[in-house]
Amino acid sequence: MKKLIALLFTIGITSCATTKIYVDTPYDRSEVLWSLKDGSTTVEGDAFLQRKDGMLVKCSGRWVWLTPFSKYEEELITKISGSPDGGFDTYGMGRIYFDATEDYQLMSDDSRKSTCDVDGKFSFKNIPAGEYYLSTEVSWKVNDYFLEG
Repeated sequence: MKKLIALLFTIGITSCATTKIYVDTPYDRSEVLWSLKDGSTTVEGDAFLQRKDGMLVKCSGRWVWLTPFSKYEEELITKISGSPDGGFDTYGMGRIYFDATEDYQLMSDDSRKSTCDVDGKFSFKNIPAGEYYLSTEVSWKVNDYFLEG
């Protein structure tokens, strides 16, 4: 059984310009119907970044999304990170924006959401085995700039 879990982070400073992303692939819900059922898998983890000064910054209080693999999500992740396997924002320092189209809303509705606790830990229970993208945000403030990772 093949599983793909890619942790996607975006890096940005809130005062920078935005980059708009368009997804050409339509969302096909039939690709993810398997993921809408309960399963026996638990996905647990923690999300953090280490700053240059060695301090760990955690995703405390932030949403975590577990999104089943679809061609739509693969194109979105590839456009954001430069790779279908996820990673950091290839647009560099800036906010990423894409229209909340009907396709995006359907994909979001088919995703599972959790929240990072104070220690940056999260979990998803009763997940069916399969391929997913896992994404969250880590942020902190330096001087007058709010940084996100």
